[in-house]
Amino acid sequence: AYTAFQQFSKTATADQQRNKLRKLVSQNHNVLGCYLLHDLLDLASKTEVEQLMDSFPETLKQHPLFRQVQARTDAIRADVGLPYLDLTAQDTTDTDASLGETVRRPGNKYVLLEFWATWCGPCVQAVPHLKELYARYHSKGFDIYGYSFTHGHEAWKTFVAHHGMAWTNVHPHFEGNPRTACPAWAAYGLNGIPSNFLIDTSTGLIIAKNLRGEALDQKLAELLNP
Repeated sequence: AYTAFQQFSKTATADQQRNKLRKLVSQNHNVLGCYLLHDLLDLASKTEVEQLMDSFPETLKQHPLFRQVQARTDAIRADVGLPYLDLTAQDTTDTDASLGETVRRPGNKYVLLEFWATWCGPCVQAVPHLKELYARYHSKGFDIYGYSFTHGHEAWKTFVAHHGMAWTNVHPHFEGNPRTACPAWAAYGLNGIPSNFLIDTSTGLIIAKNLRGEALDQKLAELLNP
């Protein structure tokens, strides 16, 4: 069943994957269902996943896989339908720059919180597309706050400058694995990167997450093209 889902995911949209996962989890209150909850949490909100988790039998709620996803959901402080959690780290001028400053910046309507790293292949591949969207929509109220888990502050600054990433980019000074060394990882429920969250600045609420490629294009066109 898991192999079949993986095959399905190769050509399915994010919405199709989310709907398929909901169905699989609701039909499989077993180890497969526990495992798929992690995948679903990448696409659905904490609230939606917790509702599905409540329907699992008590005996299965003691399973290590279920307890792993329970710990992950319990740690989440910002997700779709919830207010963003403010973050602060140093920008490329070694000055503290907060997510809230970008959200509150006059003229900004929607802010994409982008978690990434220079060692992440898909993250690097997404940079030209983000530059294109920033150039197209920044004047209409779109902005980006890039939060990088790159190992090495200077290497990160060099990368940002070389690739002309004009939006606010920050880097938390950390050592070791960002999953445990950076509180933002657990607070936003990350399972990997790239991950992103779209914030409506008028309400401070997160309205979508993990929009990639064409899905991000479509969402921004829907929101910012009259």
